[in-house]
Amino acid sequence: MRDIGFLHSSAGRIDGLGGDSFAFFFGGFCRCGSATMGFVPAYRSCCAAAPCQAFRAACVLNRRPMARRMLRSIIYDSNTGNTLEMAELIRKGAESTGDEIYFAKVQEADPSKIAASGIVFLGCPATGKEKYTAPVKKFLFDNGGVFSGRTVYLFGSCSRGEGLWLERLAEALRAEGAVLSGENLISIYAPNEWVSDRCMALGAVRP
Repeated sequence: MRDIGFLHSSAGRIDGLGGDSFAFFFGGFCRCGSATMGFVPAYRSCCAAAPCQAFRAACVLNRRPMARRMLRSIIYDSNTGNTLEMAELIRKGAESTGDEIYFAKVQEADPSKIAASGIVFLGCPATGKEKYTAPVKKFLFDNGGVFSGRTVYLFGSCSRGEGLWLERLAEALRAEGAVLSGENLISIYAPNEWVSDRCMALGAVRP
């Protein structure tokens, strides 16, 4: 509830105006004796039945769209804890947006959450000769279709290498219809200060 100074008000959704437009409804009575509802289709008067000059301005329409909460999924695999640390930093950045966050290890990830996400952050460390891990490979094999149309950002850690494992993972995701955005974020061993800042900035990215 909100006090605007001369009338009591409450917010409500207006259907048919597109997006998440809201109006403020003001309580009171107009000269015709009818209770004001504040909003009418033309939003020029207080009462649809008997427009009243005294309450011409009783309805205020706020046309600014409300920011819709998006689901951000952070899915990761981690062998030594370094990619997990990156994932936690990304979650910290994501939390600053006010969006809904889903955070899970890939072996425990819910495919329906990924399918409902506006952005997916997928973390995977390098293994062997710059390959992505078996749990990530299995998840893609079993549930790859949930990435179709999703905006995906990749991150991961390694002891050395040029990021080939994330490029290979990106190719596999594109084959499933995913939209890969930005550069892959790589940490050599545990994330240093520069990588940590990049992780938090990545978590707050807008699609």
